[in-house]
Amino acid sequence: MPSNLLRACWLATALVAGVGPVTPTPGHAQFGKAALKVAFCGGGVVAGLKLGEKIAQAELRRRKITGVNAQKLTRGFQIGTALVLCKGGTMLAGTVYAKLSKNDLESRQKEIDAAVAEAEPVTREYVLPESGLKGEVTTSEVTTEGDKECRTVVDHLADESKNEPAMVKYCRKPPKQEFEPELGV
Repeated sequence: MPSNLLRACWLATALVAGVGPVTPTPGHAQFGKAALKVAFCGGGVVAGLKLGEKIAQAELRRRKITGVNAQKLTRGFQIGTALVLCKGGTMLAGTVYAKLSKNDLESRQKEIDAAVAEAEPVTREYVLPESGLKGEVTTSEVTTEGDKECRTVVDHLADESKNEPAMVKYCRKPPKQEFEPELGV
């Protein structure tokens, strides 16, 4: 018997599609899980793009950046935040991140986590295991913002045709030692 959450998702999907309430059969349960993941992931990308833009706007004001550099910074935060909210790069169509397998995404995240954990600013180079793409993660110095300590992580994943860094702001509230992605403004 499908879970209540799955039933609710089927109902919501059916209502959005305009076909009325539907009760899934056990054979449809796998399809329902896949549809839920795609819907959530798509929502994560949309939310990531919007949140990334808000985070970028705050950073632009703080850093006093304008023009073309402002556009690049905004796009970087949009991509980075969408990747944090949705681990599947396929939802980021048109970017180099759309080509990454699950293993590549996990390897990339391990490199980012290791760079963020360093006390000082660092640049780490990496090669993804399946795609063979080369990347470079750079962390900024830790800055104090109110009661938080934050740093920006820029991930340049090499692609001959694109230069689209993914940027994510990581923060912590002392005495906490670990940084986490900052998804609020």
